[in-house]
Amino acid sequence: MRSGLSDRKPIGSFRKAWKTACVAVGLGRFIKDKKGKKTYEGLIVHDLRRSCVRHLVQAGVGEKLAMQLTGHKTRAVFDRYNIVSDADLQHASERQQAYLAKQKPEPTTVTSMTAGD
Repeated sequence: MRSGLSDRKPIGSFRKAWKTACVAVGLGRFIKDKKGKKTYEGLIVHDLRRSCVRHLVQAGVGEKLAMQLTGHKTRAVFDRYNIVSDADLQHASERQQAYLAKQKPEPTTVTSMTAGD
């Protein structure tokens, strides 16, 4: 028996193959809706793209470069993938506070503003 790629059948439908593979490894399942129609619930390809965007941004990769790496052509679409969580906001606030704490305070000069000076 040969095990080369030429022995394999082409994927007829990528989405169907993706769903079947995810179900096989426990990342999804098929359920019946109220009308009895079989529907898929689980990991989708765009979940991986979204995770990639978030990981790139969290790793400090600039957003313009992250857009190029993930193939996003518009800022609006990229922003839909780059979801900001409450933890992200908290982390940004902590980073800002740490930055400000390291800054040297500027000396303050008080000038008298009395009449006749």
